Amino acid sequence: MDQILLCLCFLLAVRAVIVIRRLYFHPLSAYPGTKLGIASPTLYKLYRNFKRRGQFIFEIEQLHQKHGPIVRSGINDLHINDPSIYLQITKIGSRFRKDPKFYDRISFRNTSLGFLDPYQHRARHSILVNAAFSPTPKNIQHLARLVEQKVTKLCDRFDTWAVEGIPVNIHKGMKALSMDVISELTMGRSFGCLDHPTFSNVFLEQLHSIFQEMTWMQKILFTVAKVSLSTPPWMFRFVHPPTMVMMKELAKPLIRDYVDSRKGEVSNEQSLQKAVIIDALTSPSGSKNTKPLDFETLSEEVVTLLTAGGDTVSSALIYGIYHICRNEQVHRKLVEELLTAFPATDDVSYQGAHSLPYLNACIKEILRTGNPLPGRLPRVVPQEGFDLYGRHIPGGCVFNTSAYLLNRHPSIWDRPDDFDPDRWLKSNSGLLEQYMASFYRGTRQCLGKDLAWCELYVMLARLFRQFHVVIHDTSDADMEWIDAVLIVFKGKNLKAMLSRRDT
Repeated sequence: MDQILLCLCFLLAVRAVIVIRRLYFHPLSAYPGTKLGIASPTLYKLYRNFKRRGQFIFEIEQLHQKHGPIVRSGINDLHINDPSIYLQITKIGSRFRKDPKFYDRISFRNTSLGFLDPYQHRARHSILVNAAFSPTPKNIQHLARLVEQKVTKLCDRFDTWAVEGIPVNIHKGMKALSMDVISELTMGRSFGCLDHPTFSNVFLEQLHSIFQEMTWMQKILFTVAKVSLSTPPWMFRFVHPPTMVMMKELAKPLIRDYVDSRKGEVSNEQSLQKAVIIDALTSPSGSKNTKPLDFETLSEEVVTLLTAGGDTVSSALIYGIYHICRNEQVHRKLVEELLTAFPATDDVSYQGAHSLPYLNACIKEILRTGNPLPGRLPRVVPQEGFDLYGRHIPGGCVFNTSAYLLNRHPSIWDRPDDFDPDRWLKSNSGLLEQYMASFYRGTRQCLGKDLAWCELYVMLARLFRQFHVVIHDTSDADMEWIDAVLIVFKGKNLKAMLSRRDT
């Protein structure tokens, strides 16, 4: 018994020394922060995940309000809410790299999102850009045709419910739209969410499920993921979170069908018009060092693209439709612009919508305040360190930034919590765009930025040109969200009553 007690005392003493060192003798000890999070990250994560799930970003916001732009958010982590530092971290040529402890937990390692090595990322990024995400006018036109087709299908269904006087589930409609767009672009055919009576789809349901799980089992799932993402396929289903397995397994038959259907096709003009992302990943051209992806890696890249493309822009649309409708002046000005630009509903197009100044202003404000990817995106300080306000930060420390906080920084944004599209019509709007963090910046900025803009242009223009839109059975409380890497709305789905416009 005495030996057991002695061992316990020794362990407690060692633990006390570790805690004291973390709090008072660590290179980051001069910065204020979360004492429990620094002393015992495991206990703090358990507290966050079970008692304060999805609220960490708001706790960090309170720490910044109390202590200033730099707070310590972990043993080796600083959270930075300073737009000028953010620009340095994300500039072209920056030596800051993704934090493997974070990205190994939320993504497959050998994907465009998961790559830590900039050279590997550049090679994959180049393939994807050339296949579908190039900002060239020709490619934008291709994306626009796809989006216009899907938006027309969605609004035709909305029109049926408008005539019948049935409330429309805007939330599900937007999720279905984005998923059908990205799945067709990626795999050559859509999941058919827009054709389902309730816009339902297994992939969408599993996508929502995994984000809900991450709010309370994050610590457990992330630990499992760190192991399982590097396991062979036969072991994958036994060690990985069930929702991730289902998402990957759901995509596999569709990928296999498409790959098989393309075998033996002649590379003529007709087949080139059908080419999608899978074609580029299985038959890459360009660098001689770029090899076709094996089936498992291909499946992981597809799931990554479906997840990112199926949720972020749809969340922005949901948020934007709600806030446009609840602001009578914004709603009126947008509708007036659309009625002038498009005499008939069928006239709505990406080509016409993307040049409308007030619609542009609304979309920018949606992206600023809508937070489709709100939380921290950690970057590792390079080996030579970094000078932070005159203090040397050693290499290996981690800098975290948040789009939610940066897009509301009071030094940049006047009345930052207001949904005010007019701010983008003023003479300093170019400066504001420089500090927008919604798509990240630099070489790791959002791959599907132009696709997201296309969906926002066409969907918002068509919806508010074709229908009178009145929010139904949805409150501000329903639109509150939690940070589960992507956002998850806390309340009931956004619904609206629609009626046809006379003109």
